[in-house]
Amino acid sequence: RACSDAFRSQIVTGIGWVEVRQESDPGKFHIRCQAVHRNEIHWDTMSREDDLSDARFLRRQRWVHASRAAIAFPKHRELIEQIGRSGAGWWNQYGVEEGGQSTGLRNSWNEARSWTIPEDRWYNQTTKQVCITELWYRRWVEVVTVRTPDGRTSEYDPKNLAHVVALASGVTQPEKAIVGKVRRAYFVGPHMLDDGDSPYPHCHFHYVPFWGFREDMTGVPYGYVRGMIYQQDALNATSAKLRWGMASVRTERTKGAVDMTDEQFRRQVARIDADIVLNAEQMARPGARFEVKRDFALNAQHLQMMNDARQAILRVSAVTAGFLGKQGTATSGLQEQTQVEQSNQALGRIMDNFRAARSQVGELLMAMVIDEIGDEQTEVIIEGDALRPDKSVMLNQPMRDDEAGYEYKANDLLRARLKVALQEVPSTASYRGQQLNAM
Repeated sequence: RACSDAFRSQIVTGIGWVEVRQESDPGKFHIRCQAVHRNEIHWDTMSREDDLSDARFLRRQRWVHASRAAIAFPKHRELIEQIGRSGAGWWNQYGVEEGGQSTGLRNSWNEARSWTIPEDRWYNQTTKQVCITELWYRRWVEVVTVRTPDGRTSEYDPKNLAHVVALASGVTQPEKAIVGKVRRAYFVGPHMLDDGDSPYPHCHFHYVPFWGFREDMTGVPYGYVRGMIYQQDALNATSAKLRWGMASVRTERTKGAVDMTDEQFRRQVARIDADIVLNAEQMARPGARFEVKRDFALNAQHLQMMNDARQAILRVSAVTAGFLGKQGTATSGLQEQTQVEQSNQALGRIMDNFRAARSQVGELLMAMVIDEIGDEQTEVIIEGDALRPDKSVMLNQPMRDDEAGYEYKANDLLRARLKVALQEVPSTASYRGQQLNAM
């Protein structure tokens, strides 16, 4: 469901986000996948990797009530509660500058005095809410890595006996590498609430981007709607112009031909039940004229412009009428199938991005599940079907080789090289019909 919500934002505006994190509520499932609105997240626009593995930072801002934020950060409860009451002027209300009841907020007072960002960017006086900023950032450091004979590379850990023995025996050689370490910090306005290493085992931000299309030079994301905005504006303007043209008329008359003011005449002449009284004396003069005209040819041109705008919107969306379930230009079943395949090809780029993002969500989920199981012995049941029975697999099962005289673990999860791969499961009516016939 989270990927589906992100896909809507991806295809419309060009960017969607899914959050994969540990659930703090023990009454819910321990891992949470949730779509995040695009307005809450800002990222390093210099990044070029789709998974933001080269991004320097990612920031999420969310408005919460001060009482809730105070519970989440108990070390700064006093500061957050004071901000929730008075905003940027909390030190005046608290009496810090006169000495106050406590000196524990003196440093926070100095930080607030030098802060130049407007208060309404992080405090709402009406709702008493504060804007909590969650900042993920990378620090590139030089580390020592070891490479095993089977091709795996991991950071050298002096507390790991296997690493020490491998280096001492010459099985592997140490290598230096530059890697990015992910860290996380929380802010409310100018005040840092927390800063530390990432609590997750993976090396990514726990927000997965779902990209639509990106500009070549700037990397700014955009979706199908951007190409439809002009056509939609043209459609709306032409519709208004057409309605106005159908209700308006053009008149040619001799001056003084009607016994009413110009303003009254303009209000009356366009009405269906108009009652125009002509001046007999003026109309009796040679060459006097009074004629009402309607330009229906111009209305036809406006209607053609509306139809062109509608067709342009369909062309921008790259979806044919057959793909929408409507009657199109196809005159046979083969042509209809070909047009549907053309729509699939036109949507290929955006669907590739969606599948890549879903795979990234799966990677983060798998990393968290592996970290949760760790090296504990765990039984996994692979459910069967009508033809295959259920299968039981034991992870991290202690084993002993009597001939070699050493112990090891079968299905060692922490040493497994795993990769998430997704396969689409067809669910159309024709596919279900084929399955029924095959059965």
